[in-house]
Amino acid sequence: MTGLRDSKKEAVRQRLYDAALSRFRADGYDDTSVAAICKEAGVAKGTFFNHFPSKADILAIWYGDAMDKAEKARSTGHPASFRAALVEWPLIAVKLAAEEPELWRAKHAHAPLSREIQTAETNADNVVRENTLALLETVRADGLLREVYDLPAIVELYLATSTGTIREWLNTGGHFDLADTLRSRIDTLVDLISA
Repeated sequence: MTGLRDSKKEAVRQRLYDAALSRFRADGYDDTSVAAICKEAGVAKGTFFNHFPSKADILAIWYGDAMDKAEKARSTGHPASFRAALVEWPLIAVKLAAEEPELWRAKHAHAPLSREIQTAETNADNVVRENTLALLETVRADGLLREVYDLPAIVELYLATSTGTIREWLNTGGHFDLADTLRSRIDTLVDLISA
């Protein structure tokens, strides 16, 4: 009996999640009420809070899923060089953002106030840190990086450059070419650390 109850509970949670994303896309995050989400999901309003503490939790889950997709896409690609990899990796996430602009902007706007979104961002950043450090260690072993640099510090600089550029683009309403700006800034970083 417990298995059936758990599967029903998970089905309701998934309906609420899907309904929330549908409403966010149609009406915007800020203009979507919990009541509208519950109505679309076909459940009582109080049911929402049995599954999610807030609407922001939906964004946090969506963002985590999007970054998982970006990581899978990154791990299946084979860039021509480490320079190309460092440029392509954030562009994969940006491509996903372009597919869901309302959700991306809402995640960005509500992150300062939502511990759940901040945690999802930190988890995504930690994956980037791990992958970038592994790449740079391999590149250094191949003699392509200067030995004098502390690789974890370079990873933090790369992460700040990537995420900072994306945030700048979001804050300005996308008024510059993100791919070109990322490419230029990361190329400058790679020029500084290359042997």
